[in-house]
Amino acid sequence: MRIIDDAITKELAQDCIKEIEYKKKEHLWMASNVFWPEGIKTNVTGTCIQCSVSKPLKKRIVSQISEYLPDHKVLTFQFYIWLYNGAISNHNDYGHGFGVTIYLNEKWDVDYGGIFLWNDNNDYQNPEYYKSWKACTPKYRTMILNDNLHDHLVTPVSPQSPEFRYTIQIWGDPFIGATNKTS
Repeated sequence: MRIIDDAITKELAQDCIKEIEYKKKEHLWMASNVFWPEGIKTNVTGTCIQCSVSKPLKKRIVSQISEYLPDHKVLTFQFYIWLYNGAISNHNDYGHGFGVTIYLNEKWDVDYGGIFLWNDNNDYQNPEYYKSWKACTPKYRTMILNDNLHDHLVTPVSPQSPEFRYTIQIWGDPFIGATNKTS
């Protein structure tokens, strides 16, 4: 797991927020409790809604983070709005070559929840697995790159949070001879 501070500019982050705010008025959001596979909804009572990112913003995002990304053939982008109690159970992004999260809230307090937890040791049989979890509180414009498919989860967003948690989610699918194409 790699954490990259200031992965995108403030201007790009603000433009992403503007697009989310605009798209919140449209009927194009999908809900995690309907579309996510059962395994990543275990013990989750809240919902995360997601929609696609526009092509112009995808290109701008890639231009600012490409130096950090592993080789890939296809990138899939989504905006996520983590509603109250929204969370995701332990998983490892299996089926993708890597996963990326970029945080968009300008201020996020640890007490708001929505904490990203990960484990560099995916061996459930090893007793150290249960002692070696790490945490990252969302920080504006910070990017988390899961390029080793480590186990990870997000804790529930507190119903007392003054706002929802906004992120950009990106999945990369690398293949031999990858072209770094943006979908």
